[in-house]
Amino acid sequence: MTTYRSFKDVLARSLQNPEIRAEWDRTALARDVSIWLLRYRKDHNLTQTELADLLDWKQPAVARLERGEHEPSISTLYHLIDRLGSKAKISIEPDRVVLQFVGRTRPLRRRTRLVSRLRPGGRGLTPQPV
Repeated sequence: MTTYRSFKDVLARSLQNPEIRAEWDRTALARDVSIWLLRYRKDHNLTQTELADLLDWKQPAVARLERGEHEPSISTLYHLIDRLGSKAKISIEPDRVVLQFVGRTRPLRRRTRLVSRLRPGGRGLTPQPV
């Protein structure tokens, strides 16, 4: 019978390899932003397109950040924090950059107004209650 190890166990074992650990630490910022953005979208029941509209971006820009393959610039981080009403602390260390999102996002009333404009009743779409 095959026994499966949890992702947590596989990751812990993999991170014992110095090369894998170095890459894991190097990509931490992109991964942290990706996870935060995915959680934000889920918590606010937004599609990538709706989030992109709130950010004044195109949908592929949101998708790229969510994939976590590219490290976002400081100006991109500032834009996210400013538009989504959050706060973040950045710690730059010799071997990695640590990003910690703190504080709450803006009340959803603002989002509801914006989504109402994005989903006009004339196109058969109505604002979704939050």
